[in-house]
Amino acid sequence: MRIILALVLVFHGASAVAAENVFIDFVRDPIQRTHSAIEERAVDTLAREWMEFTSRKSDMNRFVKLINEANHLALDVAIKMASHGRRRFKDICDAVGMQIKKEPDRILSAMHRHSISAGLAETLFGCMPLHLFVDNIDARITETQLRMDAVSGVRDVSLADLRSKGLAHYRQMMDTLNEAKRTLQPG
Repeated sequence: MRIILALVLVFHGASAVAAENVFIDFVRDPIQRTHSAIEERAVDTLAREWMEFTSRKSDMNRFVKLINEANHLALDVAIKMASHGRRRFKDICDAVGMQIKKEPDRILSAMHRHSISAGLAETLFGCMPLHLFVDNIDARITETQLRMDAVSGVRDVSLADLRSKGLAHYRQMMDTLNEAKRTLQPG
């Protein structure tokens, strides 16, 4: 009986903690209400909850899946929290990076709205999942060109600076990739 009571208390305590974490609530129900709860949370509390959330593998996997599905609220949260802690950053960065070609206006708007640094913007522009692009320069060139084309189509004047930074990043990346391709070609 004591074991059952202890298990009930542990389970209840775990669910109470989960219910108090806005990120866990969000991945379980990714709607405007749970997104707004993140926006309304104090910065220090938000950072602490983010660190707790990123240590939860199954919830983080759900979050990355939402980003990969181009869930606009998840993209916004990912960009907002990109500078808070490095745990699982690569997974989040890769997922956001892959969405740039599909949602350039939305992603640049979120970068602008959350005032992310130029360095972080450059990182997000360039993240690519290694399992898709390592040792495949042609695929990286194609992906970079798709992202460059998408970002060049952003017309909102408030995003002009980010657009220019993104295009400069992609041009430099294309130069580097094309040089690497020339170097690796036989003959």
